[in-house]
Amino acid sequence: MPRPRTDPPTTDFTQKIQLADLQPKGYFAAGPLAFSITLPNLYTGKPNGQLACELTMTENGGRLRLRYSINGTPYDYCIELEAVNSNLGRGTYYLFKCPLSGRRARALYSCSGSPYFAHRAALGVKYETQYVAGAFGAVVPWCR
Repeated sequence: MPRPRTDPPTTDFTQKIQLADLQPKGYFAAGPLAFSITLPNLYTGKPNGQLACELTMTENGGRLRLRYSINGTPYDYCIELEAVNSNLGRGTYYLFKCPLSGRRARALYSCSGSPYFAHRAALGVKYETQYVAGAFGAVVPWCR
């Protein structure tokens, strides 16, 4: 019987919310907007859960309110969005502000037993390629 995996968690098998998924759907219009996000099972791809979301945008950013339950425990909290001017002169873009660490990010993750969506550094999560050693680790991750 094999040993259980003891590696730290990676972003490959975590639930996440990305701004890139919200922006093409037109969710960043002014005013309040209610919608839901379906979270897939990361192994089978089938729907695993839903987040009820309320997005309120202002000229300086916005606020995303998440409501969901895990094992019967309800969670209801807000994640701030910051409007950042592009350094290329292409207008503004938005970033999440992590509710645990205050860091800005384009994606927030939920894993490591934490019921909250937060920046990966606040949860101690790394990318899979950060664990690959060697000169070609980032290019060819299967060559260890």
